[in-house]
Amino acid sequence: AHRPSVQEASCATLTHTTSDVSITLILLKNGWIRSRIGHGLDLSQTAFKEGDGLKQVLEGRSVWPVVVLDSLGRTYTLDAAEIPGGRGDGVPVGSLVELQNGAEVAAMISGLPEQHYLLSNSGGYGFIAKLADMVGRVKAGKVMISLEAGEKVLPPQAVFTVSLINPDCKVVLASSANRLLAFALGELKVMAKGRGLQLMNLGEDEKLAHIAVVSTPEFMVESVGKRGAARCERLRIQDIENKRGRKGRLLEISGRLKAIGGTDAE
Repeated sequence: AHRPSVQEASCATLTHTTSDVSITLILLKNGWIRSRIGHGLDLSQTAFKEGDGLKQVLEGRSVWPVVVLDSLGRTYTLDAAEIPGGRGDGVPVGSLVELQNGAEVAAMISGLPEQHYLLSNSGGYGFIAKLADMVGRVKAGKVMISLEAGEKVLPPQAVFTVSLINPDCKVVLASSANRLLAFALGELKVMAKGRGLQLMNLGEDEKLAHIAVVSTPEFMVESVGKRGAARCERLRIQDIENKRGRKGRLLEISGRLKAIGGTDAE
């Protein structure tokens, strides 16, 4: 006899899919965030409220997680779809996540889960972390960088995995006392969170002020003189290279260091 076959009914599921498009994330100094479609945007005509301005511009993809790092070492994860687009003012980051008391937005990061970043603080410690370890679902964020009293987070520096074993890839550091030090990136640890290793030996009132990852024999230093005149000069890595955790070499300038960076980014 023919038996009727019983088949399990397939359930229709509605899934929300985000289209994969290039986006530019715009973070303002007052902690507001917005998104625009596309890369290579001309933001020179962008209007800001009085007293505000650009803090960071980051090109990414709509399907990548957006990680916000605060000044006290926590990371918070945003969905790119949550960030308002168009030409409006955007929204405060604090309306999308629960920033801890006294924390300000330090930087935003976006990329693939395997992308690595050098995380550091003004106390002169740091480590390398994967973006995947910074991502979390809790609105109150997750502790990423351990800080001591008075320390602040420095802007994260993207690191390509191949750079970890490339002897030409250096960490370049500058202190508030205008000391410079370079050491091989491979001297650092990859960690899921924590304080990391000592990057630079700092004096009592000295802070780590700037950090960069450089793979060229030279790097750029931007300084501001006592009268406000800006100056850029090209220096050689070999002149400041030493082991991690050393004091570094004093840069003779009559003013303060404003920025350091690789010459390949010009």
